[in-house]
Amino acid sequence: MPTRLRIWLLLALGILCGVSSLQAQFATLSWKLTTVGKVRQVLTNQGTLNAAQTRYPGLILCEFPAGSNEEHLFQGGIWIGAIAPNGEMLVSETQSHYGFNEFFPTAERWDTIWTVSKGDTADIPYWPDYVAVSDQDFVCRYS
Repeated sequence: MPTRLRIWLLLALGILCGVSSLQAQFATLSWKLTTVGKVRQVLTNQGTLNAAQTRYPGLILCEFPAGSNEEHLFQGGIWIGAIAPNGEMLVSETQSHYGFNEFFPTAERWDTIWTVSKGDTADIPYWPDYVAVSDQDFVCRYS
C-alpha cells in the first residue's frame, strides 16, 4: 500500500474517532444494571447492551446466572424499524462494531436512564407520572 494512501487512511480514522469523542463530551452518558431476575445486564442510554462510552466499572456486561462471573453477550442493542408512508423501509440501530450511535442522549442532566419498579410512579421530566409496568422498567429518550 503506498505511503500516501496509508497517511490518508490514518487521518480519516483519526477524524472519525475524534468526532465520536466530541459527541460524547456534551452528552449525559449513563448506564444501569438489571437487578431483577437471573440475568444481570448492563444497559446504556446510547441504546446498547454493553458499556459503550460510559464509565461502567465492571468487566462482565451480561451475566447468567447473576453472580456466576459467566459472560453471555458481548454486544447488542436496540433496532427500530418502520415503513414510511411512501412504502420505504427504514431502520435505525445502535452501534454495530465500533460504529456511530444512532441513539444518543442530550446534554440535559435528566437525560439519563430512569429505573422504575412495577407499580411505582416516577416523575420523569419528559414523561410525568410514569407508572412502571414490568418488574424493572428502564426509561430513557434519545435525540
